[in-house]
Amino acid sequence: MTFVRGISRKLHHVMQMDDSLLILPFMQDPSNLGEILQDALNHYYLVEKLFVKQCALAEANTEFMAEYERLNDMEESKQIHAFPKSEEDWRLIAKDFEEKWNFPHALGAVDGKHVRIIPPANSGSFYFNYKGYHSLVLLGIVNANYEFILVDFGGNGRISDGGVLEYTEFYRRLISNKLNVPKHATCEDLPFVFIGDEAFSLRENFMKPFRQKNLTEDRRVYNYFLSRARRVVENAFGILSARFRIFHTAISLKPDNIDAVVMACCVLHNFLRRKCASSYITAADLEGSTTEDNPLVGLRIGHNRNCSLDPKSVREMFVSYFRVTSTT
Repeated sequence: MTFVRGISRKLHHVMQMDDSLLILPFMQDPSNLGEILQDALNHYYLVEKLFVKQCALAEANTEFMAEYERLNDMEESKQIHAFPKSEEDWRLIAKDFEEKWNFPHALGAVDGKHVRIIPPANSGSFYFNYKGYHSLVLLGIVNANYEFILVDFGGNGRISDGGVLEYTEFYRRLISNKLNVPKHATCEDLPFVFIGDEAFSLRENFMKPFRQKNLTEDRRVYNYFLSRARRVVENAFGILSARFRIFHTAISLKPDNIDAVVMACCVLHNFLRRKCASSYITAADLEGSTTEDNPLVGLRIGHNRNCSLDPKSVREMFVSYFRVTSTT
C-alpha cells in the first residue's frame, strides 16, 4: 500500500485533484485499485498543458520505482517482478503454458515493440527506426498469465529486427546456459524452449513459426499452436498500451527518465494483473482486440541467418508432437 499511496499523492499534486479521490477509495476497497489508477490516468490525459503534466507524471513514476525498490525485501513485492531463478520456477511457467495454451515446455513468449520518443538533441538518426520515426525498443518475455517475467528496454530504434534479442543480458545468459533452464524433458523428450515470431532467429531453445510459403499440414498445425501460445505477449503489450496512455504519444523526456517511466508501467501492469485482474483486464483484452490499434509497433521481420540442423530438428520434434496430439 505504501508505494500505491505514494504515487497517488504525486498524481494528486500533478492533476490538482482531491486526495480523497485517489487514496480513500483504495483504502476502503483495495480490489478497485485498477479502476482508480485508470480513472486517474484518463483524467490526466484530458487536462491541458500535456507536456508539463507528462513530465510530472514521469516524476510520479520515478517516485513509484523508488518506493518499490524500498519494498523489495517484502515477499509480496518480489512476486510482482520475480524472474525465475530455479528449474522449478521454469517448470511452473511451462506447466501453465501447457494447461492454458496447449504448448508443452514453453518458458515464455518473447516479443519486442518500438516505443515512440522525441530524440535527444544532436542524436541524428541513432534512434530512427524502419517505420520512419524515432524510438527505443522494449523487449518483453511474458508468462501464460499475461505477466512480464523480464523486460529489457533501451535499445535504439535502428535495431529493428530479431537482433535486438542478442544485445540483452538475458540472451547472453541463455546461450551460456546460466538461466537454470530445465535440462531433462518429460514430455515426448521435447526440450524446454522460448517462443517468438518470425522476427527472431531459430535456436535449439527458441522456437518460431515456419514461413507461410509451402506449408505442409503438420507444419500448419505447429504454427497454429505456437501462435496461439505466443499471443499472450501480443495481448500483454496491447493491454499495457491501452491502460497507460503515455504510449500513445512520443515521449519527450531524457532517455533515463523514459526508462524509468516504461519500467514503472510494466511493474504496475504486473501488480494490477495480480491484484485486481477483473477490473484491469477485460474480455476484449484477452481476445486481442486491444492489439489492433496498438501504438507499440512490432519488430521488423528481417533476413535471419541460416540456423544449424539442431534447431531445425528440435522444431520438427514439436511438429511431430502436435501431429500426434491433434489427432488423438
